[in-house]
Amino acid sequence: MINEKQARDAILNKLKTGKNRVPTVVRHSLPPSYGHPQKFLDQLAANGAETQHAKDTKDALRKIELIKKEHGWIHDPVTALSIKRTMADYRQQTIEKADLSPPGCVAITQAYCGIADTGSLVCLSSQDNPTSYNFLAEHHIVLLQKDRIMQRKYDVWALMREEDIEIPRAINIISGPS
Repeated sequence: MINEKQARDAILNKLKTGKNRVPTVVRHSLPPSYGHPQKFLDQLAANGAETQHAKDTKDALRKIELIKKEHGWIHDPVTALSIKRTMADYRQQTIEKADLSPPGCVAITQAYCGIADTGSLVCLSSQDNPTSYNFLAEHHIVLLQKDRIMQRKYDVWALMREEDIEIPRAINIISGPS
């Protein structure tokens, strides 16, 4: 008969010597896998989000103005600097703390990428794309480039490694309205 100590020692010995080990796939060595845009859009719709296609940032902002009028939103959108800097007519501005508390407030941010399997948006926090914009405004509009849709969550990490992205203070994975 084997006692508890002997059983424990036998298990630890197996772990130390590597007997009966199952090889594992090291995911960090795999390149990122891009997802299908339609699968992403289907999942995003299933999560309760609305989508529109725009040809570029300027077109997206024009469409947001139309949405604002259509829904009767009275406040001008608070737009992340990461988006403003992509505009040709952008002039350096001082960074102000945005008030996202008024009812009907709209925040516009830029997603780092999307995840096709879950229909989630991945937003990296930065001074130009604050995390507070993702959660405090009553309405949140996220811009995502079509070629930035990854297949699965671990592909996001692979993309970040491939692009040598420094891990930010916060990584927000948004799967729909809350």
